[in-house]
Amino acid sequence: MSSRKRVVDRVDSIDSKMQRLLDEGPDALAERRRKAIEEEREKKKKKEEEDERKRKEKCTRIGEVFLELKVEDIRKQDQVNNKVRTRGEDMVSNFKEAAETVRAKLGKLADGTIFGNLAKLGSAFLGIDRNTFITHSNRRVDAVEIRAGRRIQLSRKQLRLRAAAKLSSDDKKQLLGYLQHCWKAETHVTLTTLLKWARENIDFPYGKSTLGYALRGMGLCFRLKNHNPIIEERKDLIKLREIYLRKMAGFRAKNAFFAFFDETWVFQGMTLRYGWQFTHTTMYQRARLLNPDAPVPGPKKGARRGKRGIVVAVLTENGVLKGSEQVWVSSGKLEDQPEDYHSEMNYELYEHYMKTRVIPELVRAAAEANRPPVLVIDNAPYHNRQLDKAPLKSARMNVIRQWLASKGILVGDVRKDALVKILEDYIESEGGRTVFNTYVFDEYAKSMGVTVVRLPPYHCFLNPIELLWSQLKQSVMASGTSSTPLAEVRQNTLNFLRAFTAESSQNLFNHIAEIEDDVRQQIKQRDERNSPSAPSTSTSRPDDAVLDNDATDQYLQENEDSLDTALDAEDRAQATVEIRRVFEAEDEDGGTLFLYDNDGNLLPDPLSPYEWMNELAGF
Repeated sequence: MSSRKRVVDRVDSIDSKMQRLLDEGPDALAERRRKAIEEEREKKKKKEEEDERKRKEKCTRIGEVFLELKVEDIRKQDQVNNKVRTRGEDMVSNFKEAAETVRAKLGKLADGTIFGNLAKLGSAFLGIDRNTFITHSNRRVDAVEIRAGRRIQLSRKQLRLRAAAKLSSDDKKQLLGYLQHCWKAETHVTLTTLLKWARENIDFPYGKSTLGYALRGMGLCFRLKNHNPIIEERKDLIKLREIYLRKMAGFRAKNAFFAFFDETWVFQGMTLRYGWQFTHTTMYQRARLLNPDAPVPGPKKGARRGKRGIVVAVLTENGVLKGSEQVWVSSGKLEDQPEDYHSEMNYELYEHYMKTRVIPELVRAAAEANRPPVLVIDNAPYHNRQLDKAPLKSARMNVIRQWLASKGILVGDVRKDALVKILEDYIESEGGRTVFNTYVFDEYAKSMGVTVVRLPPYHCFLNPIELLWSQLKQSVMASGTSSTPLAEVRQNTLNFLRAFTAESSQNLFNHIAEIEDDVRQQIKQRDERNSPSAPSTSTSRPDDAVLDNDATDQYLQENEDSLDTALDAEDRAQATVEIRRVFEAEDEDGGTLFLYDNDGNLLPDPLSPYEWMNELAGF
């Protein structure tokens, strides 16, 4: 049968059914609908009755199983000795085996009951995480060793938590308050000095090791100091960071081809600082004093400094920009070599390198990708040879007049204070002095179609090439020895940079982009809470990539006082959240916290937690 024939038959069938319905009339149709509803209701009722019957039958059978279940049916477990605190895994496995016995008795009846999911049941009964129950229920300690009372070795994490548990909530608060006092006063803290304080003020009865474990159990650690209050407290850096993030968001929206430039150093004899060696090497060292052929006591210590090479490179998403990798060897003797390699750089060397090795290749690479090139640099002095800048208040009057005239502002014969007022008002209206700073290299790059963006001061963590330097030095040190000459170090450096893959580079770029997004989101949340009228840092505006003289920069300059107030409120809120997070698990019923004066003495009047937070943050 053809498809056309089937369609015709289908239409005829529908027509005949419609005609029958019309012939029956509206009353017949209503009666038909009522019967259909009653039939459907009857079917639903019968199904509910059947489900209820099955449920009652199942409950009866489950009840019979539990009535017949005896304690003797559960396999006798090996008794856990009195060291309960070290027997968590034993109790978890014992519970699991007992629950499995009950589930085996129930059989298919266990489906739909709490015994259908033993992991969930164990988590609820024992008060531990489901994954913890699954992991530890299969790690049964040998029964013979349990009966012998073998002590289970605790992990470091367990030791730290146990040590921290030895301190009361008030002891922890006093200890953290004393640490805050020491940090604020920039007093060096060691375990020895802290132990002395703890014994005198909180009656700490244990030794230095227990105190160290307790500190780590409270979330503290001994590591390299990394708190830099400059980038958190200086309002000018806060504003520069916002401007930089907005620019980068705009350029990313335009799919710009980014290139990041920076310098670092390498030196002769670079080698790894850590290596496997004897714990005690005294006897080997003594033997070597008498006989150079005696066993070597350990790997040779590498130099901390040596004749230096300055490494420069430009990192793009395709890897290190071809030809930009350079190692310039320091001139002169080692003893005359300055400690800071930046002093060996100057703007002539920097600008020649950029004009001959970076800009042409960057323009070519960006053109191949059909994307606008953007070069990101830091604020080293030799990057910032100025071409023009706004005059200062102390400048001569004719200098100020000429500069204003170059901007289209003609000023008549007025006193200097009035002239300075006109100058300052104009500068402020345009977004600040930095708007008028023009640099020699920036103008050259702009003439070649490359936009130069400067990182905010102290924000090297936003530069992906810093991560490249870390990998570079690790590689160079791993391939070198304490006697590796600088020429070989230089070649190893160049080989690493030239072999750095596009995939590795893209990973670094993605990591930095995530950091930018995270900081940008925090700024957005702060603006929504404290300054909802402030311009957003989102990427929706097409002009976000325009340099400093746009609406946001002008807003930041013109609303400095209100922004400072908002930022202070944000600092207060953040400090409150962080401190509350530390103590909320410790002090649910609202205890007291303690403060110390500048001499480290306990203040006589205890404060409430919120008063303590405000006092501690200096609000």
